[in-house]
Amino acid sequence: MVLKKSYRVLVEKTFQRKVKHLPLEAKRLIEDFIRRRLQGCENPRAFGHGLSANLAGLWRYRVGDYRIICDIQDEQLIVIALACGRRDSIYSD
Repeated sequence: MVLKKSYRVLVEKTFQRKVKHLPLEAKRLIEDFIRRRLQGCENPRAFGHGLSANLAGLWRYRVGDYRIICDIQDEQLIVIALACGRRDSIYSD
């Protein structure tokens, strides 16, 4: 019997604060993306892109005009949602 590894998502307080200030439709899109694509998935990298420069090691996910920045920790099988925001400002925060 082969056990499949599935990741779980942890949300940082900074992420929660950012989501709280987003428009309702954006909140729904982001929460739906996390629930459907990341929570319980076997390969969270399949849906995102690795970042470089000062954000090297982190991953970003595109949800419409918004981005979700995450840290994937393979040893613990967790995806930590660190930040979210509009594409034009997320990388400068």
